[in-house]
Amino acid sequence: MSQKHGLSLHYTEPEERTVILDAHGVLVRDARGENAAPADPRAGAATAALGRVLRFDLVALAADFELYGRREGRAWMLAFAPRAAELQQGVGLIVVAGEGAAVHRIEFRRGPKQYIAILLGPARPTVFAVEEVRRYFR
Repeated sequence: MSQKHGLSLHYTEPEERTVILDAHGVLVRDARGENAAPADPRAGAATAALGRVLRFDLVALAADFELYGRREGRAWMLAFAPRAAELQQGVGLIVVAGEGAAVHRIEFRRGPKQYIAILLGPARPTVFAVEEVRRYFR
């Protein structure tokens, strides 16, 4: 993640691809090249929700989600349940878990067998090399 370049998610399975979310929208890079994400309202809803989660914009999240939480010592979990059926279909339940001030996992749970998990390592200031910017951002 880069404040200047946006968010880059590199997937290795089921096929290798990189999904870039930035001020210009969503871009997908894979073996076939670069393509804008298909015009899918569910994808737009997921992208907007992920942006609000990453910014921890509770005011914006509260407008569209019911918020539930749990804490055990330093470990915590927040669950965002969509209020609208359209958002429920596109995003599902969003679960964010961490410890102290660190987020370790973000999940989009669309059903018992369909979810996306984003695992986050320790945050560290990073200066991206020119080649890394070219490879993972636009």
